[in-house]
Amino acid sequence: MEDTQDSRGVLMRSSRNPSDRRRSRSAGPSHRDAGYEDAYAASRRYRDQGHEPSVPTYASPKEGGGLVADRDIAKGTCFIEEEPVIVATAEQLTADPWSLALLLENQFRQLPRPKAEKYLTFDSPPEALSAEAREAIRAGVHSSWNDIGLDCETYFTTIAGIFERRRCELGSSAGYGVFNHFNRIRQSCMPNATFRYRAAEGKITIHAVRDIAVGEEIKLSFIDERAPREVRIRELLAKGLTCDCPACHGPRAQEHEFRRQKLWVIGRVLRIMRRDEVDGRVTTPSRLPMEELAAASLALMYVNTMLEAGLYNMALATAYYDCAIFCLRANLPDEANFCRGRAHEVALCCGLEDDEEEEWSEEGSSDGEDE
Repeated sequence: MEDTQDSRGVLMRSSRNPSDRRRSRSAGPSHRDAGYEDAYAASRRYRDQGHEPSVPTYASPKEGGGLVADRDIAKGTCFIEEEPVIVATAEQLTADPWSLALLLENQFRQLPRPKAEKYLTFDSPPEALSAEAREAIRAGVHSSWNDIGLDCETYFTTIAGIFERRRCELGSSAGYGVFNHFNRIRQSCMPNATFRYRAAEGKITIHAVRDIAVGEEIKLSFIDERAPREVRIRELLAKGLTCDCPACHGPRAQEHEFRRQKLWVIGRVLRIMRRDEVDGRVTTPSRLPMEELAAASLALMYVNTMLEAGLYNMALATAYYDCAIFCLRANLPDEANFCRGRAHEVALCCGLEDDEEEEWSEEGSSDGEDE
């Protein structure tokens, strides 16, 4: 069979030795092009040189809040690195509302004035706390101090209300926290940045996944942006979020939906193939006999569809890695090395450190998708 080349320059050839198919889960050694050996090490250099990450300015209230870039931000740059200003463990959240309010207020009181003032700029409507919680805080305030005014009640309910409304999970055992910048960023299913929570450091880092112009709003995705619109809407509702990105609304929403439906179907097929290999059994009533080359082509189609959809994240990195594995099994070492290098490049852009790569590379691009 003749060699063919897709529009992105990735060769796909039939195996010259079909009986010699590789079954290893590993994508082999990484052969990185010198041109992008450290193409997205900007975040590491930025921190190593002792510079503070850029802090974007606030978008105007009439735009719905959010953050906008205060300068041009290059792709791959870590431009926000911050610790939560107030935290609480899962166990502390189960305490009575007054005890929790005292805990949160104690942390707030110890904040530097600029951080405290910025925290208070979050909105805290009455519905942020339940009526029972507000009454418990009111009773706690009046039982602790005599002749106290309404301002003190408002002070405690505001701090607690902001935390209740804005808190985000920090990890399986790290509890919950509020970040002065991260918690202001709005949702988009076509984000221009991605984030990582580094549990060992107790920090969130935010990285540009494409060039961001000065004055452009920073957008993150807090759901699986590969999913079809119906699934994304359920995830958004569960998290209390809204999204007005072009993939959800606008003249090209149907085009974006077609690509995501395509990703959903291909992802399910690849996941079934990988699960069958792990379990050593067929998990569906009938499975099409698929050659290794066809599997590699399908994995490459998944990668290209993600690129066409404008999705650049760790899911793309793992999709490239999966593609490298399938190419190796199809006896396509050059293509496997290309995909392996691209996986490394995308992962660095998204903030993955070199010492994290081994653990990450054992994950699959579609392992986290819903059935």
